[in-house]
Amino acid sequence: MLPAIMRELLPPGLMGLFCMLVILMIISTDDSRIYSASLTLSQDLVLPLLKKPPTQKQHINIIRLVTIAVGVFFFCGSLFMSQLEYVTLFVMIMYGIWCAGAGIMVLGGLYTRIGTAAGAWAALLSGSGFMTIGIIIQRNWANVVHPWLESMNWAVPVGNVLQWISSPLNPYVVWKMNPYKCPVNAVELSFISMLLSIVFYCIVSLLTYRRPFNLDRMLHRGKYNTDGEIEVEKSVWTWKNIFSKTIGITNEYTRGDKIIAWSVFIYSFGLGFVLFLIIVAWNCFDSWPLKWWGNYYLIRTLAIPFVIAIVTTVWFFIGGMIDLRRLFRDLKNRQIDADDNGVVTGHISLSDRKKFEVIDKGDESSK
Repeated sequence: MLPAIMRELLPPGLMGLFCMLVILMIISTDDSRIYSASLTLSQDLVLPLLKKPPTQKQHINIIRLVTIAVGVFFFCGSLFMSQLEYVTLFVMIMYGIWCAGAGIMVLGGLYTRIGTAAGAWAALLSGSGFMTIGIIIQRNWANVVHPWLESMNWAVPVGNVLQWISSPLNPYVVWKMNPYKCPVNAVELSFISMLLSIVFYCIVSLLTYRRPFNLDRMLHRGKYNTDGEIEVEKSVWTWKNIFSKTIGITNEYTRGDKIIAWSVFIYSFGLGFVLFLIIVAWNCFDSWPLKWWGNYYLIRTLAIPFVIAIVTTVWFFIGGMIDLRRLFRDLKNRQIDADDNGVVTGHISLSDRKKFEVIDKGDESSK
């Protein structure tokens, strides 16, 4: 309904500007996703298979070729993939192909000392594999999967099993056999795939675990802090700073940063939660007339966001120009490190290997 309503509400000129804005947003979003996917595939799948690190020119050409391949894959997938779910569920299942296994890989790799490469591969293959199979089953349920179950006389037993599994979660989760649509939707498939990836990651990592992983070295903490950055001293929780700690304000926040953090918190928490509770309590004792609800949504969804949009547009434009000048100045003065290409050997990047070898040798000599 939204496109039809927008077409009737907006005049021709404004409608054209709105469509141009949508196209620009689509381009800016898709190119970032393609670039992110191509970098991940290049750094984590292609480069480890090479016998020696590539030159800078070869590295860039590899990323370019993988980017083209990812773009072609996205195009073919969107061209031949039928959307049988609601938009939100369709986006969920598309995200789930990668995120189902990648989530535990990132969390386990950054916050545990027992994670292994074998566990990461097990999580990725189990989670992403389950989501891929789920998409194929959903895509071919009506013309292939359900007729095959009928031919094998398995439709009724499988339906009974699905109903028995989902019965404790009724009415929120209902898996009922349907000849036209897969009983398990995209959100449920994504959740199951995440659970599978977590289980496989933990089991395989524990089976292949040999010694604790050096998280301080990977995260450049403690003696491995070679970036020249001063580590922020952790403050103790007290009654005076409990709200600041909850919001995430640290000692390195400037006065302007604190104002921004507090204003965002007051806006989101005050209008989104406190005001909601007040309105609910009010309507429990005295229901609002229809006109009041109209005025409330006019102010809440149009007037306040309009004022915020004006402030943030001016603010982001000025700040963006300042940061853009700073970016070009830093790029001009930067020192290029040929080893800083993202290649990791032995759980250490090439750019950090020499620095860490000196630190580790110093510790061994002191012992």
